Amino acid sequence: MSAAASVDIYDPDLYVDGPIHQIFAELRRTDPVHWQPMPDEPGYWAVLKHGDLKMAASKLIERANENGGPDNITAILARWVEDGAA
Repeated sequence: MSAAASVDIYDPDLYVDGPIHQIFAELRRTDPVHWQPMPDEPGYWAVLKHGDLKMAASKLIERANENGGPDNITAILARWVEDGAA
Protein backbone atom coordinates (compact mmCIF):
# COMPACT_ATOMS: atom_id res chain seq x y z
CA MET A 1 0.00 0.00 0.00
CA SER A 2 1.32 3.45 -0.86
CA ALA A 3 1.72 6.18 1.74
CA ALA A 4 -1.10 8.09 0.05
CA ALA A 5 -3.46 5.11 0.40
CA SER A 6 -3.05 5.22 4.19
CA VAL A 7 -3.77 8.97 4.42
CA ASP A 8 -6.78 10.11 6.46
CA ILE A 9 -8.69 12.31 4.00
CA TYR A 10 -11.34 12.93 6.70
CA ASP A 11 -8.80 14.68 8.96
CA PRO A 12 -9.27 18.47 8.60
CA ASP A 13 -5.64 19.07 9.60
CA LEU A 14 -4.61 17.53 6.27
CA TYR A 15 -6.04 20.58 4.48
CA VAL A 16 -4.60 23.33 6.73
CA ASP A 17 -1.39 23.88 4.79
CA GLY A 18 -3.14 24.33 1.47
CA PRO A 19 -3.93 22.19 -1.56
CA ILE A 20 -3.08 18.53 -1.38
CA HIS A 21 -3.09 17.81 -5.10
CA GLN A 22 -0.16 15.39 -4.92
CA ILE A 23 -1.89 13.23 -2.29
CA PHE A 24 -5.10 12.97 -4.33
CA ALA A 25 -3.14 12.37 -7.55
CA GLU A 26 -1.36 9.46 -5.83
CA LEU A 27 -4.66 8.12 -4.46
CA ARG A 28 -6.23 8.25 -7.94
CA ARG A 29 -3.23 6.33 -9.27
CA THR A 30 -2.88 3.72 -6.48
CA ASP A 31 -6.23 3.56 -4.64
CA PRO A 32 -8.94 5.17 -6.80
CA VAL A 33 -11.76 3.69 -4.71
CA HIS A 34 -10.42 4.57 -1.27
CA TRP A 35 -11.97 3.28 1.99
CA GLN A 36 -11.98 6.06 4.59
CA PRO A 37 -12.65 4.90 8.15
CA MET A 38 -14.16 7.47 10.51
CA PRO A 39 -14.02 7.69 14.29
CA ASP A 40 -17.15 6.16 15.87
CA GLU A 41 -18.83 5.87 12.45
CA PRO A 42 -18.94 3.25 9.70
CA GLY A 43 -16.70 5.14 7.25
CA TYR A 44 -17.19 5.72 3.55
CA TRP A 45 -15.81 4.96 0.10
CA ALA A 46 -14.17 7.91 -1.66
CA VAL A 47 -14.46 7.34 -5.42
CA LEU A 48 -11.70 9.48 -6.87
CA LYS A 49 -11.87 9.03 -10.66
CA HIS A 50 -14.61 10.57 -12.81
CA GLY A 51 -15.31 7.38 -14.77
CA ASP A 52 -15.55 5.29 -11.60
CA LEU A 53 -17.86 7.84 -9.98
CA LYS A 54 -20.12 7.97 -13.03
CA MET A 55 -20.35 4.16 -13.11
CA ALA A 56 -20.96 3.87 -9.35
CA ALA A 57 -23.72 6.50 -9.42
CA SER A 58 -25.40 4.78 -12.38
CA LYS A 59 -25.25 1.40 -10.61
CA LEU A 60 -26.75 2.87 -7.42
CA ILE A 61 -29.65 4.40 -9.37
CA GLU A 62 -30.16 1.13 -11.29
CA ARG A 63 -30.22 -0.88 -8.03
CA ALA A 64 -32.67 1.56 -6.41
CA ASN A 65 -35.00 1.36 -9.41
CA GLU A 66 -34.80 -2.46 -9.50
CA ASN A 67 -35.91 -2.52 -5.86
CA GLY A 68 -38.85 -0.17 -6.43
CA GLY A 69 -37.21 2.94 -5.05
CA PRO A 70 -36.93 6.31 -6.74
CA ASP A 71 -33.59 7.33 -8.19
CA ASN A 72 -32.88 9.86 -5.45
CA ILE A 73 -29.23 8.88 -5.01
CA THR A 74 -26.80 11.66 -4.14
CA ALA A 75 -23.20 11.67 -5.32
CA ILE A 76 -20.84 14.50 -4.41
CA LEU A 77 -18.09 15.44 -6.84
CA ALA A 78 -15.49 17.99 -5.81
CA ARG A 79 -12.74 19.52 -7.89
CA TRP A 80 -9.88 21.41 -6.32
CA VAL A 81 -8.10 23.98 -8.41
CA GLU A 82 -5.17 26.16 -7.46
CA ASP A 83 -5.58 29.93 -7.38
CA GLY A 84 -5.66 31.27 -10.92
CA ALA A 85 -6.23 27.83 -12.48
CA ALA A 86 -9.43 27.04 -14.32
